[in-house]
Amino acid sequence: MNEGYSMIGGYLHTLRQVLLSPKSFFANIAEQPRNPGPFAYMAVVGVVIGIVGAFGLLFLYQSMKTELPVEGLEEQLADVIPDALNLIEGYIPMFALGIIILAPISLILSSIATSALVHFGVIKFGSTGEGEYRKSHTVYAYVWGSIGWISWIPILGLLATLYGLVLYVIGTSTVHGISIWKSILSVIIMPLLLFIAFVIVAGVTAGLGGIAGLLPIILGIKWYIADAPMVQANQGYPGQ
Repeated sequence: MNEGYSMIGGYLHTLRQVLLSPKSFFANIAEQPRNPGPFAYMAVVGVVIGIVGAFGLLFLYQSMKTELPVEGLEEQLADVIPDALNLIEGYIPMFALGIIILAPISLILSSIATSALVHFGVIKFGSTGEGEYRKSHTVYAYVWGSIGWISWIPILGLLATLYGLVLYVIGTSTVHGISIWKSILSVIIMPLLLFIAFVIVAGVTAGLGGIAGLLPIILGIKWYIADAPMVQANQGYPGQ
């Protein structure tokens, strides 16, 4: 968080800067070491989304128990559904807790994988070395950590996602010093091509498809660890 702000104030300040002044924010990010770190920034959004999802699960379960629409259902099915709900009743709190725990973890893993695909494009189109991966990851974390609050809402979420892509292109162009067009190729085209390639591999190799899906995460972790010497030389960079 920024110096002079409380934890919440610093977070909201960062959120406002990312959404409204992305070019300025990413251009000066190395000079703002007190911003919430990228992992922490995404984790907060993940926990909130997880809590919302957990309450949604509890609400859905209670609604189904109290207002089960049995009209029009076959008699056997109308008997089975209440029994099934009673059977899983004791597991609902555990499921809800699992959603809260898994939501931030899944967001963080997604950030590692997706930013690895984008960074691969940055290397190919922008001639940036592998040692710049943490910059790619930081842009992803701050952009989608800011958009994630509303990205799951129908219609509004679609608009937020489109705006997130714009922010992502601007951020990637800014931190890597590449043109907007090269940033578009890196952020949109390269991940799309690699995703298609993974789908083809999954379809052809069947059982090996799951392993292929892990490659971006493995590559991202490898690049992240390899960036450590560079980060130590530039300790103000928040991707450390």
